[in-house]
Amino acid sequence: MQTVRIAVAVVCEGDRVLVGTRSTAPFEGYAEFPGGKVEPGESSEDAAVRECQEEAGVVVVAERVLAEVPYRAEGIDLRIAFVACRLPSPEPGRSSTPPQSPFRWVRRVELGELSFPPANRPVIEALMEPEDGIER
Repeated sequence: MQTVRIAVAVVCEGDRVLVGTRSTAPFEGYAEFPGGKVEPGESSEDAAVRECQEEAGVVVVAERVLAEVPYRAEGIDLRIAFVACRLPSPEPGRSSTPPQSPFRWVRRVELGELSFPPANRPVIEALMEPEDGIER
């Protein structure tokens, strides 16, 4: 069976994280980070940047892969790469573009109150740790 590669952008800005709400099955209504399938010839980092812009309308810079999590959903083997991303340095006098709905900025301490798909658990736990090594 073929494994589908997924890239997920974990975008942090200070004490905030970019989070949306899934509108499709599986896990409809759950919280999610922007992400999707890695295209042939594309790196996980490039896919995370592309998906974040397509889904949330937010331009980001990929920094590093935080975790790669194998997961099986609806009979499909997934390999999910969670990629730490940051907003680019703003140009003087310009602020970043607000995310497109259903994405929004959520404080890290609020992550534990949201329902994420199970494959997200290690990343959520790391984001909530005081010294997680994930850019603040």
